[in-house]
Amino acid sequence: MVFRRAELQYKWATRLAQQFDTLPAQKATRSPPATMQTIRRSMLTPSMGRLSTALLLAGLVALYSSSVAHAGHPIDNPKSKLFSSWTELMYAAWRGQPEIVTRLLKKPHNINAMDEDGRSALIYAAWNGNQDTLKVLLKQGAAINQRDKDGLSALAWASRQGHRKTVMLLHQKGAQLDSQDNHGRTPLMWAVRMRHRPVVRYLLKNHANPDIKTHQGRTALSIAARLGYPRISQLLLQFGAAINATDKHGESALWLAADGGQMVITRQLVKNGANIDSADKHGQTPLMRAIKADHTELALWLINHGADTNLVTHTGNSAIHFAAMRGNYAVLQALIDAGANINTANATGNSPLQLAVLGGFRKTTELLLRNDADLKHANLLGDTAAAIAANENNPQIGALIKTYSESDPSLLDRLLTK
Repeated sequence: MVFRRAELQYKWATRLAQQFDTLPAQKATRSPPATMQTIRRSMLTPSMGRLSTALLLAGLVALYSSSVAHAGHPIDNPKSKLFSSWTELMYAAWRGQPEIVTRLLKKPHNINAMDEDGRSALIYAAWNGNQDTLKVLLKQGAAINQRDKDGLSALAWASRQGHRKTVMLLHQKGAQLDSQDNHGRTPLMWAVRMRHRPVVRYLLKNHANPDIKTHQGRTALSIAARLGYPRISQLLLQFGAAINATDKHGESALWLAADGGQMVITRQLVKNGANIDSADKHGQTPLMRAIKADHTELALWLINHGADTNLVTHTGNSAIHFAAMRGNYAVLQALIDAGANINTANATGNSPLQLAVLGGFRKTTELLLRNDADLKHANLLGDTAAAIAANENNPQIGALIKTYSESDPSLLDRLLTK
């Protein structure tokens, strides 16, 4: 099957190579991504064999297609439907052709005209980092803070694409640093999200506000924490980002880092004074989220660094309940060693032991039994751990409970009658 696929790819790529041989040569342009003609001229050599050439072309075509599909850039084809609402000025701005832009602007032209996405020539020049074109447009009076249909300005696009020098130029010409798009995201947030650290540093040095929130209440720091960018989060902290800010759901940067298993950022935030027990609107702490998401190493680190092991959610579950539900032996042992209440009941009356039995976790059940979990406790349905084992038809756990309950005849009788 693998050979057949390779053979088909070879035949397809060979035909493609033959088609490219019939295309007229073109001058390389700055339009991203590079045209296939440019790729062909720059990477294929006369000494390459037929198979090597075909396979290289196949890989390049796949890369080219992927970049077109995922980069968010219009393809290098002015006849494409993507360009149907573009003016000549927009296309020249996109391609970074200041001479053509200058010539076009000598004629009556709406410099701030927008395409169907609400983007102007200035926005397209900023998107591609075409500084010379930007200078021409700005000198001729282009609106620097004009925004597209998504609410992104030229500065937001430059920040999103990581064009630091373009960001500098736009800022120096008066672009608003903290403009928000339709979701409340600022240029700083876009730079953080796309991991453009030099742009983040420039914006922060020039007093971009790191504590502005999106419509969901997320800050630049919480975005960095969620995505796992420790160098960027450290930069934000150095410039005074609010470390305990929470979003609409009550989730702090530390909560998001713990939920996502971001160990480095979790340590970083705690070291810098983050509230280790910051709970969301449901009462779930970073420790609970780490346990629920099976981030064992992170959960153990939080326990060892002072996370409260006895806090409960609005439904009465504590960290030890979640460890029992997940059958996480290592975390359960650490919680017991840290003094977690082993017999606390949640809103449905279930103790950690009952939850471990319900989940069929034999080792976890045994650990709780060895540490004197209450076998007599019944939940709101009146079921003890023994009854749950019988109801779940789990003879192994039933036998284990029997061993620990032999000193209590009433429990043993109940188990045997089920």
